[in-house]
Amino acid sequence: MGMKRLLGGALTGIALAAALPTWASAAEFNFRNLFHAYMKLDRFYDYEDSVDDYMQTFRPQVWNNRDVLVMPEKRAETLKMMKEEAAAYDLNDPFDIVTDSTLGEYDVTAQRFGFQPFDHTTYFYVHGGVGSLAHDIRLTITNPEFVSGLPLPKEKAKVFLDNRKNGYGIDRSVRLHLKIKAARLMSDWSLGGEIVSIEVVDPKQQAILWRNP
Repeated sequence: MGMKRLLGGALTGIALAAALPTWASAAEFNFRNLFHAYMKLDRFYDYEDSVDDYMQTFRPQVWNNRDVLVMPEKRAETLKMMKEEAAAYDLNDPFDIVTDSTLGEYDVTAQRFGFQPFDHTTYFYVHGGVGSLAHDIRLTITNPEFVSGLPLPKEKAKVFLDNRKNGYGIDRSVRLHLKIKAARLMSDWSLGGEIVSIEVVDPKQQAILWRNP
């Protein structure tokens, strides 16, 4: 998994944090879940064309033990499974994604940190699959304005900054716990993702600095 942002034609990667939050009713951000969301959002997805690669990817035991006499039955069974799993996938069930970012300068008058970690080119991705399914699937943020500045009272901002001082200055790194739902198909192997909630955590103190909503 990872997060990338396209900047002036150059691709820069930002690794996702390893730990996941313990939110209820959220989907794990993995290839299987993202691919099922992709199939559901693509009204013209060719299920029959990818049935063998789906079988290799998600039913390896069936594929590895295939027999020419039973393969037509296994293909039909897998095709039915693909369509059922895509139809049953709940697009309102957001993905849990955790990544790291850095706060900007603190505005004493506005009592908020400068903080815009995303733009319309930011995406998270997972890789997986076999054959025609061997792709990165991207989840591109469509509402980066959901996070625009981080409000924090002066007293709490001072505590945060004082605790993060080191020999090089002030470490402003924070951890972001996101819920993002797949909202629309953007292009081949790319979905538009809508942020529905965020928690910004001070990883040193294990304290929540801000959440929205």
